[in-house]
Amino acid sequence: MADGIFVKITGAKAVRANLKRFELGANGEIKDRVERILILMVNRAKKLAPFKTARLARSIIWDITDISLKLVRGVFGANTVYAAAMELGDGKHRSKKGLKGRPTRYLFPAAKDNFKRAVNELKRGMKIAMQKARKPS
Repeated sequence: MADGIFVKITGAKAVRANLKRFELGANGEIKDRVERILILMVNRAKKLAPFKTARLARSIIWDITDISLKLVRGVFGANTVYAAAMELGDGKHRSKKGLKGRPTRYLFPAAKDNFKRAVNELKRGMKIAMQKARKPS
């Protein structure tokens, strides 16, 4: 007779299945949440953008740049030649206040204004993914 303690773990298969469902569900759920967050930030940036012709505001776009099982990455910004000069200032372009070369921030405040909402959206997404993982399809 052998001495020792024997432990039998049951349910490992079910745990693995739940983890796999969570991993797949979380990825899709988080992608949806990141898209919502980016849309909020873009809309805010368009309202804050200085404009004469609204070309800068129209150039503000978003994109999901990377999706994998461990990462969902999105970006937003403006694609006009002078977009960075307006955000950061360069001495050549005028801001909406008419101060030559002074920055007129529109991207950074858009992200900052939506930071708490973004965190809450991601938390909600993870919660939904966990709930879905518990329920077999």
